[in-house]
Amino acid sequence: MSKKRILIPLLLLILILLTFLSADFIKVAVVDMEFVLKEYKITLVDIKRQFYIDEMTLKFEKIKAEIDAINQKLSSPNLTSEEKTKLEQNRQDKLNEVIQLRDYYKKLDEDLQQNRQKYIMEDIYFSIKKVCEKKGYALAFDSKMVGILFYADYIDISKDVLEYLFIMIVRFLKDNNVTNPERYGIDPNLYKQYQ
Repeated sequence: MSKKRILIPLLLLILILLTFLSADFIKVAVVDMEFVLKEYKITLVDIKRQFYIDEMTLKFEKIKAEIDAINQKLSSPNLTSEEKTKLEQNRQDKLNEVIQLRDYYKKLDEDLQQNRQKYIMEDIYFSIKKVCEKKGYALAFDSKMVGILFYADYIDISKDVLEYLFIMIVRFLKDNNVTNPERYGIDPNLYKQYQ
């Protein structure tokens, strides 16, 4: 008798779950995660890393030019000791700024390198979520998951996920006023198409 008490509620629960998972009630999608990971070659995290390196380089070049200008002024024999002291302090401030920038970008770069895989997976999951929301899917499963024996091609959103990942890259570059997407391995025509 106790087996029946356990078995009947369990069977009812399974029937209820099957009802809720029916195609008429809830839309289900699948994603081939192997395919997405294989095809996601130019990743947002790699683009960000290169962008921050470029940004740091530009800032360093600007500060170097400012330091060179200060050094040029310091070489003038007509400076008063007060002017010279002020210029030397300004140069030291610029050198301190370089150290702060170096430390900031070094920490940023280390984070992007050490957590690269984590950030890639976060981007993929975010992309899956956005595609599901856009297409009205309530659930998404990995197509290679144990237990999935068959699925129709029309519920496979893997290519849509890759497209959304690319859109995320384009948005990042656009938000940061990048005018040369080819510097980051992005086809300029494709970039314009998704802008």
